Amino acid sequence: FGRLLVDALSRAQRDGLMSGPVLATILRTRLLDESLNDLAAEQDVTPQLLCHRRWRAEVRLRDLPLAG
Repeated sequence: FGRLLVDALSRAQRDGLMSGPVLATILRTRLLDESLNDLAAEQDVTPQLLCHRRWRAEVRLRDLPLAG
């Protein structure tokens, strides 16, 4: 299941549904369990802004099938 999810997310990024940095944020916080605060500091943005970016991308993903 994990590989299918990563493939679907990568496809969504290639199709323009999200930027590369937002894809990385989703993967790192949701799959690798990295801290949103740490990623925000790394990207020099507030945790709230990064959370909002991730949320907007995840909303766009809701209607996508996980497998082709």
